[in-house]
Amino acid sequence: MIQTIFPAFAKHARAQLADGIVLLPPESTVEADDIREKLDRLNRVARSEGWRAALQRIWDDDSEAGHDAGDARIDFLESLPLAPDQAVLEIGASLGQVAIPLARRVRTFDGLAFATGQATFCLERARQEGLNNVRLTAGGADCFLPYADDSFNGVVLNRVLEWCVDPAGENHEAMQRRLLGEIRRVLRPGGFLYLSTRNRFALRLILGGRDEYMHGMRWGSALPRPIAWLLAKSRPRGKLHSYRHLARMLRDAGFGRIDGYWAIAETQGPAELIPLDGPELGERRRSGKIAQGSPQKRRLAMALLPDRLVKFFTPELTFIAYR
Repeated sequence: MIQTIFPAFAKHARAQLADGIVLLPPESTVEADDIREKLDRLNRVARSEGWRAALQRIWDDDSEAGHDAGDARIDFLESLPLAPDQAVLEIGASLGQVAIPLARRVRTFDGLAFATGQATFCLERARQEGLNNVRLTAGGADCFLPYADDSFNGVVLNRVLEWCVDPAGENHEAMQRRLLGEIRRVLRPGGFLYLSTRNRFALRLILGGRDEYMHGMRWGSALPRPIAWLLAKSRPRGKLHSYRHLARMLRDAGFGRIDGYWAIAETQGPAELIPLDGPELGERRRSGKIAQGSPQKRRLAMALLPDRLVKFFTPELTFIAYR
């Protein structure tokens, strides 16, 4: 076990420390050869020229480059019950776009990145920004968490759950339920989970948009599962859920209070979270100060929905759930 000022690792976790990164067993990491090589180049440039220059030079051909460079909207952090004395975990820390601003708000920040190169970059970025309360761990693709029970005041799971899948392609949901159960286990009593994931019945898919989790197929996850699997002709890359089903999965994992939100300006991270239950949603929609979706046909369709139905068709499903 690795002893630090951070929350403890579970006694059974096979964790090793190398170059400042906590490494989990190789079978729990995800590193395709082409991505590993790109991350290696990214880290070499980050160490010599700085993390921003590395992203601009190495990652600028990626559609997520602006997001990874720190241009993502992280205003949603203001909606989380964060405090300076907390220990917080982000699962899927990636290149630090949420990790770094989150670490500034809490006592200790743990980031779990699925690839070693991501963890290395995120830690280097934290060092260059003068943060010494950040610990990065590489692994977790098996949807097990290496931390001890009751370790964290909060967990952030932002656009990760859909990618937590069974490598054999047999039961993606079982893996996702495992992860939710693990999150509940490592949370302290009263701790929170921020969960954001794509919506199976988002208007974009209902109206025939292409689904990246179903190999770009039109309608994709919005179709009945057997038909979608048959038409896709290969196993889905991820699994999306409806509002009701995901809320049920959270309850089954042992979460008590579960609050749903409409995440506004979803494309680069939400700028604002609007509660889906209560008067604020209707007041804000009728004020004309929030987007109703895009392009025009989705904006019109969303505008015609009664307030009580908005939660079922938002682009993303966003919950704050409490142990």
